[in-house]
Amino acid sequence: MTKFHNEAPSVAKMVSPGSGYFDKKEPKKTSYADAYKKRDMKTYGDLSLEEYTAEAKRQNKSKKETGKWDAPKKPMKSSKKEEVKEATPEVKKSQVKEVVEKKPEPTKKQKVVEAKDNLKEVKKTTQATKIDAKAEVAEARGNTKRAERLRDRAERRRTGKTKKDQGRNIFGGKTRKRKKQEAEAAAAANAEANAPAKVKGYKK
Repeated sequence: MTKFHNEAPSVAKMVSPGSGYFDKKEPKKTSYADAYKKRDMKTYGDLSLEEYTAEAKRQNKSKKETGKWDAPKKPMKSSKKEEVKEATPEVKKSQVKEVVEKKPEPTKKQKVVEAKDNLKEVKKTTQATKIDAKAEVAEARGNTKRAERLRDRAERRRTGKTKKDQGRNIFGGKTRKRKKQEAEAAAAANAEANAPAKVKGYKK
């Protein structure tokens, strides 16, 4: 049985060593993509890969036909950028609609909580008004101490202050510190009231 692959002589036997066959190397072909990466940025930097490839093919064709390279003398500009600029319409300020952020509507639970808070504030105000009215009655009757206590109570209702903040003890009476402050304030007021009036431009 004949074996064909054994009958065929090898390339080494067919070519003589001194013929220079093995010294010949095929030139490496550079792809347009690789050439585009290494392109002259001053001349072709603005071109896309598609535009650069078309220009390279044109120059290769010119070289084959005329024997000379027909390279551009000025930097080439991309035509695609101009097309995009022309296609983009100008948007006028009048055409732009203002976007107003809408607040989410409160839930039923949030509405109930808000309504209860409002009711508490109304009750506080109503109670404080009633206490103020009682304080006026007490003052009209000459009971100034009771009137002061009632006014302090009304203030606590409105502002949420404590008796300690107002200078009162747990029984409602004034603390020593508050009494001292009030005495000093009264003395200062009396001193200012009894001070001689100053006449502008008068000298003794």
